[in-house]
Amino acid sequence: MGRICVSLMADTVEELEGKVERARKAGADLVELRLDYLRERDVDIKGLVSSFGGPIILTVRRKEEGGVFPLGEDERVMLIEKCIEAEPDMVDLELSMGVSILQKLLSLCREKGVSVILSYHDFDGTPSWQDLRGKVSAMFRLGCDVAKIVTVAGAISDNLQLLGLASLHPQRVVAFCMGKIGILSRILCTFFGSPFTYASLDMPLAPGQIDIVTMRRMHENLARILNTEGD
Repeated sequence: MGRICVSLMADTVEELEGKVERARKAGADLVELRLDYLRERDVDIKGLVSSFGGPIILTVRRKEEGGVFPLGEDERVMLIEKCIEAEPDMVDLELSMGVSILQKLLSLCREKGVSVILSYHDFDGTPSWQDLRGKVSAMFRLGCDVAKIVTVAGAISDNLQLLGLASLHPQRVVAFCMGKIGILSRILCTFFGSPFTYASLDMPLAPGQIDIVTMRRMHENLARILNTEGD
């Protein structure tokens, strides 16, 4: 049974701390802190990271891929650098940032011992199998630890493409679809090799994201069925 990462957003650090505690109690294996949602700008990120027990992913998502960071790209990159300096377990960077900026940030991550998720989001649909594999190859060439591919499902078959992508690189690729049709792949991706999947605490942060309690129940039921012997 795979791990579940709970994505968390809040206006303030105090609110975020409360949600992390709730996520832990709900059974989250790791949490993603979406810092692009924070209204507070002068945040002690290192203190924020050190105050939480367990694995943490820091993300400052760009607007083009579903983020809400209100300032420009230069300011966003500066905040990402502060995130890396705080030495969380992982940071999530977008492939679309460009090679030169990514190389700089990846170098800083290696220096600080921070693992890197390189991500790609397509809110318009699901690209071809060749395009998806090309994205993953590009991410690995840059030196990421985990490649994350998320698309919108327009048909059930789109789920199968993303699950197939996860199975090609066990524990190296997180791959699933967004939207109602994509819920299936969110639930199943860890059974196909994704190191973890994403769930919400209350309000979903992406189309089709389900809550941690429902996701955990689904995983437990599936594991029970798969481990049942005989007919």
